Amino acid sequence: MNLVEQLKYCYHKLSTAQIENPQNESELILSQVLNLSRSELYLNRKEKIDPKLASQIDSLIEKRILGIPLQYLFGETEFYGLIFKVDQSVLIPRPETEILVEKILGEIKTENIKILDIGTGSGAIAITLAYHFPEAQITATDVSEKAIITAAKNAKLNQVKINFIISDLFKNISDRYDIIISNPPYITKSEYTSLPVEVKDHEPEIALIAGESGLKYYQKILEKAKDYLTPGGKIYFEIGEYLSSGIKKFARKNGFNNIVIYPDLAGRDRIMKIG
Repeated sequence: MNLVEQLKYCYHKLSTAQIENPQNESELILSQVLNLSRSELYLNRKEKIDPKLASQIDSLIEKRILGIPLQYLFGETEFYGLIFKVDQSVLIPRPETEILVEKILGEIKTENIKILDIGTGSGAIAITLAYHFPEAQITATDVSEKAIITAAKNAKLNQVKINFIISDLFKNISDRYDIIISNPPYITKSEYTSLPVEVKDHEPEIALIAGESGLKYYQKILEKAKDYLTPGGKIYFEIGEYLSSGIKKFARKNGFNNIVIYPDLAGRDRIMKIG
């Protein structure tokens, strides 16, 4: 089987299984296994594929049909131009979270700053900030030891220094920070049941569900945040589309009155800055 025949075969298998964007995913799988760019696949379309490599491709296709995300199959993903190792111990970083990073990078005026990232997961937010502001003092926490291990590997991969702490929110934190960041779980229990199989069955539930309302972790962070912020410090949240009014309520209840909401590219509420 040559390259173009293999692409057609993969496309057929994925489209039959109703995988979204089967052409795109077929190209990504072949590029990964054959170590070729997507344009090179077509430039070399008549080349025969080694049977061992064809077997690897077929194995990935079968796993993808079962709903396992490509990022887990490849063991890595890209976020804000950096590469991150991912496995089922951490949530796959989303493009929406890049908006959070972009806002913070755009508003940081000095590298002499202390940042706390709560619920770091793969470390994508903290590591990206450390990459762009190497003089910043960044602490990243997660309740999951496995997630912290993965995040530490990603810090080493991207050659940045992060202070990683296993902690349930502020439990093991004693310092004060200029910026507190969190992209906490915000899916309600009812929403969780309707998530795509590749999310519900493969990504960590602990990183997704936040009780009946989706507000659980925002409330807990806001109740304690003033004890861990420097004077004039700011909180940055990634938020669920319909949660802004509830989060505002908790923010004001806990003495935060300077609240700004930024939309994502689809115009949905996505980032909240609180001070």
